[in-house]
Amino acid sequence: HSLRLSQTPPAQLADAAAGFTLLAFDLPSSAPQDLQPHPVQSIMQCFGWDDMVQPILVTRYLPHMLQNSDLLSSLSSASAQSLSVRAWFRCVLQQHLHKNQDGTDSRTGRALAEQLGELTRLVLRLPEVDALLQRAGLPPTAARPEPTSALEIFVKAVGTVYSQLQLLSERSAMVTRALDYIGDILKHIKPYMVSRNQE
Repeated sequence: HSLRLSQTPPAQLADAAAGFTLLAFDLPSSAPQDLQPHPVQSIMQCFGWDDMVQPILVTRYLPHMLQNSDLLSSLSSASAQSLSVRAWFRCVLQQHLHKNQDGTDSRTGRALAEQLGELTRLVLRLPEVDALLQRAGLPPTAARPEPTSALEIFVKAVGTVYSQLQLLSERSAMVTRALDYIGDILKHIKPYMVSRNQE
């Protein structure tokens, strides 16, 4: 558990957690009591959706989950998709954490960039995200969109869909959804702004 929150979690931890999640999906009753009654969501919360977990771990763990279509459809509740979008959003914003002093990518940064590319591809294929992009007329063009530009397109799509809504109830529901997606955005941007101001 403490390894999960370490600054440099080993890649094997994400793979092992993914294995346990899939096992809990196939055999829910085999999961420990403290993960019941929804063991899959409980493990995903720990390794994929928790804001305290390093992006390098999240971006390796979540793709294992998001490419499993059976698991995804079992999590069809919108909140699972929103939480995955939020985790992706945070990882894109926190990419800069793994840069060297001269602005080049560290070894961790390169691994993160690769994993984030895969996570981006899978997040854009989530039914909720795909529907949003289609509705905004902004389907992703590249097979492997660059994470930062994909995030820009996604934010633009949310704004476009919002501006098309007429009913107040629909608009307020969309605002709630957008807030779900971005989570505590300032918390993730603030350290970066502080370090930029000190330069």
